[in-house]
Amino acid sequence: MRMDPTLDPGKRKLLLPDAEVEVTKRLASSESAHDADAAIERDDSKSTMMPRRFERVAQGALFHWSLVCHCYSDLDVDTLHTMLGAFLANARVGGKRGTGHGMLRAITARNIGVRRPAENIDAVDVTALGSTVGSLFTTHVRERAERIREWLSSVNA
Repeated sequence: MRMDPTLDPGKRKLLLPDAEVEVTKRLASSESAHDADAAIERDDSKSTMMPRRFERVAQGALFHWSLVCHCYSDLDVDTLHTMLGAFLANARVGGKRGTGHGMLRAITARNIGVRRPAENIDAVDVTALGSTVGSLFTTHVRERAERIREWLSSVNA
């Protein structure tokens, strides 16, 4: 849904005073038309939202992102690398998974080795993050498996 920016009170505060008054009048008339069930007045004062089935970015578009993380132990670093490796192995964002939309492939990274798609067609080489990635994390989880099971069984999600 492409939202009408005038419905957001924070964005209305960015308008010039005259424009803010006009928007407020339109919103008030829209609300009163809805309460009175007046179809013509409702159409005249409705917002500019437009429904969309979905949006997508053109295939091949390049994105960049950064991660800032404060790690206080080797376990923190290993856990971070394990999570990054799991994400990069099958990176997906957004919806429409059944159509293949939202699939991302890492091309390059700083301080982390990522093989080019031509070098590894199936998936990103998550072992390139380091030879022992996940070993501390796995040991940590294995030692606390029972406590983790108990906690997860208590989560109401």
